[in-house]
Amino acid sequence: MAVLKEQKKMKAMLNGGGIKIVTISRGKATLAKMEQELIIQEKEGFIPDFIIVDYADILRSGRRFDKEQKEENFVWEALAGMAVERNAHIMTSTQGNRKSFD
Repeated sequence: MAVLKEQKKMKAMLNGGGIKIVTISRGKATLAKMEQELIIQEKEGFIPDFIIVDYADILRSGRRFDKEQKEENFVWEALAGMAVERNAHIMTSTQGNRKSFD
């Protein structure tokens, strides 16, 4: 209810648009589920132009890879492709350590 109240306040700033928050359980989030959810939203008339993925490193591809690094690369490339196909900005975060910082 609080989210709906805040959405109503922000509508003027968003040029009549809205915000939808979709949660997919950690460990069960895949590119396919994300795509499926976007298709459902489009059928309901909501076409996002900004998509936030909380920590894409744990998003699964739904495919089999021999190394985790290959799957991670595939996911990042797939998100970039999804952004182009949907003409939407996709924002996410990643995690590193001191070694990766250098």
